Amino acid sequence: MLKVLVIEDEKYLINILKDILHHLGFKVSTATSKSEAIKKIKKSDFHFVLLDLFLQGGNAKESKNYLKNIHLNKPVIIMSGSGSNEISFKGISPFAFLHKPFGIEELKYVINKVEDKYFRMEKKLLLN
Repeated sequence: MLKVLVIEDEKYLINILKDILHHLGFKVSTATSKSEAIKKIKKSDFHFVLLDLFLQGGNAKESKNYLKNIHLNKPVIIMSGSGSNEISFKGISPFAFLHKPFGIEELKYVINKVEDKYFRMEKKLLLN
């Protein structure tokens, strides 16, 4: 069972995402702050992360620096209610954007896309 960490400060959205992801077959952990997320990342090996771009009133640049600082070598799906995907997240990890509000089908599509890209990269590294 693949494990996912949802980092989101809006509790209602955490509950919705948790229910959907459980239904899709994922084991889900959640964090409502960056510090809580770091603790969970240190304790468990997640297959990918869903991250609110503007967590706790932050901005896109802060989120980019946050991802670099935690040395997360897993795919990250950035969730945002704004059109902030113009910021360059180059060099962090395979990622995708989900623009809020999004539907279940869009969430499934993005997760499949990120998984395919990430596992293809892992397989390539193992073969080299």
